[in-house]
Amino acid sequence: ATYAISQPERQSSPQNDTLSEMAILSKIKNILFTGFGICVALLILHVILKKYDEKKNGPQNKNITNVNDAKKNAPYVVAVSLPSQAEAEALSRQFIAQHLIARADILPQQHIQTGTEGVLLIAQTVSARLKTLQTQLQERTLTPLPIPILKGHKDHLQWIVNTADGK
Repeated sequence: ATYAISQPERQSSPQNDTLSEMAILSKIKNILFTGFGICVALLILHVILKKYDEKKNGPQNKNITNVNDAKKNAPYVVAVSLPSQAEAEALSRQFIAQHLIARADILPQQHIQTGTEGVLLIAQTVSARLKTLQTQLQERTLTPLPIPILKGHKDHLQWIVNTADGK
């Protein structure tokens, strides 16, 4: 013989339904207040960390921008070693006149391995002019080292683009 134990049937009444609805609403209210409290705590933590970072690293300059190096006119720094100051100055003037570079800096250089002296030409250009610049340097048996600029002051980066493009 099989015996079944029956459980008392739950009786639905308006009073029971109201109590269960109130319990659900109370739980939802508690969850919302907890979530709101967590958001406020995270916001306060964000403000504190931002102030700490500014105190440690200085205020963030809103003019600093990231560079999208896939752009036709992404800025680059090109470094090349030359044997003399005069040759570096002549090349710099030529490249500026051709709008291949926006600016050039010439620094004294001493090669540690060979003990020879020379200069280091550091030029600012854009990716659209990079291939022509590299070709002209390689025709003089010089090996340029192009370095993309990934971040910088947006006004200066725009100046590089405008100057190297001849605008």
